[in-house]
Amino acid sequence: MTALDDLAHGTSGVVLHDWSQGGQSWSSLPDRGLDTSKPDETTLQEWERWKEHDTHYRGYPLPTYQLLGELGRPDAVKRWFLQIPHFKLPEEERGPGMTGAMRFVHLYAIIGFTEGTVYEIDNAESYGHTKAEVAECLALAFLHAPSGMGFFHQREAILARMEAYREPPKPPQYAPGWAPDPGFLEAGLDFSTMTMLPGELEKIEGWYERVAGEVPRWVRLFGKHRPNLLKSYRNRFENTVRVMPKQMLPALLLHWEAVRGHEDGIREAVLLAKGFGMTKAETVNPVCWAMLYGAHGCISNVERAAGDIFDRDDW
Repeated sequence: MTALDDLAHGTSGVVLHDWSQGGQSWSSLPDRGLDTSKPDETTLQEWERWKEHDTHYRGYPLPTYQLLGELGRPDAVKRWFLQIPHFKLPEEERGPGMTGAMRFVHLYAIIGFTEGTVYEIDNAESYGHTKAEVAECLALAFLHAPSGMGFFHQREAILARMEAYREPPKPPQYAPGWAPDPGFLEAGLDFSTMTMLPGELEKIEGWYERVAGEVPRWVRLFGKHRPNLLKSYRNRFENTVRVMPKQMLPALLLHWEAVRGHEDGIREAVLLAKGFGMTKAETVNPVCWAMLYGAHGCISNVERAAGDIFDRDDW
């Protein structure tokens, strides 16, 4: 295939898909104008159809795909399109309102991908999430990476998009059992002071033993050497998720930990997911989506860190 025409794609002036008219999710789209049954054969006319399709869907052809076409490797894009549908949970295992858009609002806010964050806020609006839920998702990203580069550079773009946010006509629908439950996060601490009071460390450790089945190493270390830092963090942990289902906390945390390959964090997130009432299929889902940025190696990290948990008969 010859090199294709250049794509002008600056970061300003991007017109995103008008989600007010509804639309299919990214992972549900069909062949996008390409004949994926013939991955090694791509005509210029076929590639132009894809560009028109992507422009209609997102407002511009995705630069990643466009570059591969220009380099003479549209076959890599076609085979990627064949893989995409398999990231989704099977219909019989999937409840409504899974965390797709929010998962990437959370990730893109952390890593500083402005266009992606705005695009996924569009998706969150389309899927029926409330403005308060999106704001809470961003607050959760701040909890998981308070010094991440994301917010520093994204403030104006996120604020402009959130100011234009349209509330859904009805609340979003979630999978069975997914619901807000702020009290579930409480360990019984006195947050009128950030000093760890007698008996409070035992309450924190008891919460982890009850919910996760084990106490994370970092909790034990801080409990011994920096108890006030542990308590001040716990104040944030217990008070960030208020309007979203409580399961969003471990689901989003697991996706982030899997992307960055942090094995202790992965184990903690999987244990929390189980303890928060997520099914095994729901817990594997954010692990699968982590492959988009962590490649297949990050999945091996998950198996090393938490394979024994997924294999338990009581789950």
